[in-house]
Amino acid sequence: MIFVSLGQNIMLKIQENYSLNNLTTIKVGGAASFFARVKNVNELKEALEYAHHHSLNIFVISGGSNVVVSEHGFHGLAIQININGFEVIRENKQQAVLKIGAGEVWDKVVKRAVANGWWGIENLSWIPGRIGACAVQNSGAYGQEISDVIDEIKALEIASGKIKIFKKDKCEYGYRQSVFNTRIAGKFIIVEVVLKLSKKENLKIDYPDVKKYFKERSLEQPSLRQIRQAIIYTRSNKLPDMSKVGNAGSFFKNVMISRSEFQGLVKNLEKNFGQSEADKAVELKEKFKIAGGVKIPTAWLIDICGLKGTQVGYVKVYEKQPLVLVTEPSKATADEVMRLFRKVRQAVYQKTGMKLLPEPRLVGFTDEELEGYFKLDENRYS
Repeated sequence: MIFVSLGQNIMLKIQENYSLNNLTTIKVGGAASFFARVKNVNELKEALEYAHHHSLNIFVISGGSNVVVSEHGFHGLAIQININGFEVIRENKQQAVLKIGAGEVWDKVVKRAVANGWWGIENLSWIPGRIGACAVQNSGAYGQEISDVIDEIKALEIASGKIKIFKKDKCEYGYRQSVFNTRIAGKFIIVEVVLKLSKKENLKIDYPDVKKYFKERSLEQPSLRQIRQAIIYTRSNKLPDMSKVGNAGSFFKNVMISRSEFQGLVKNLEKNFGQSEADKAVELKEKFKIAGGVKIPTAWLIDICGLKGTQVGYVKVYEKQPLVLVTEPSKATADEVMRLFRKVRQAVYQKTGMKLLPEPRLVGFTDEELEGYFKLDENRYS
């Protein structure tokens, strides 16, 4: 164990050969060469200085719910962001503006917002992880995304150690992406998120499972609290209990394609599954409209390809929600996770022509390994 002085008898603890397995919700992966937990910006700066002084690569881990670490682990310094803080910085009759530390647990933020009557993130209830990581990935569910309510992001530049403010329009938000995991990935670490929530009712309860929940209870105008309850009920019935089985939440991104690519998908569905599934794709296109393209639920593609329950070693496609890969903790390996990803990806490509992409970050894998996991057998495309 290494201690780095922060002055005034305060020391930053850096641990060596630290297992990352239990820091991830999917419960696979090896150790980091070095590991530090930081509770404030000064500790983060010291950790980065230590990494720079020892020429170490940096891997930032938050709640560990959206990451798969290789069995080789991570050769460098893994930093867990535990920067907390929740402050209402402005509030009036229309809205509340909140300043939140990047290490705050996301669902606790949602719970607090709902309790105060603030609208805009209630449909994001029960999403695992911490707010900093949610802001990087643009977490979304049931018609809401965190980018809908982000006002600005405060981030630390790794190279200079300086704080920079990113207004929402500079964050380049898209489906499960932002500037922080694309154009400037690995250059900044989010330390604080500012949300702007509304006090005006804004119901988004059109998703089938959510509509069904309220219909069964004869609730036409549910309250904010009732919406949160509905989302938690729906997610808990679809998703596995992270305390019992490993998983990274949705492992596959939904398919986002052009209109011309959609026509190719329809032809493949008609050829391999019949007219009814081709018609279903057209129905889904209308249901999940997006600007400039087409969104198709990947869970549906995996389902019609008959892949629910498909298994590689101690990892399998979850029967209730095929976007999720579940692992048996202490037995499953990262290689099994990625081989199952490859198997599902190949099968879906073979029948539909769609190339599925993973949602979690993949850490510690070699370029050769990743090439193997992502390679598609073009000869098997039918």
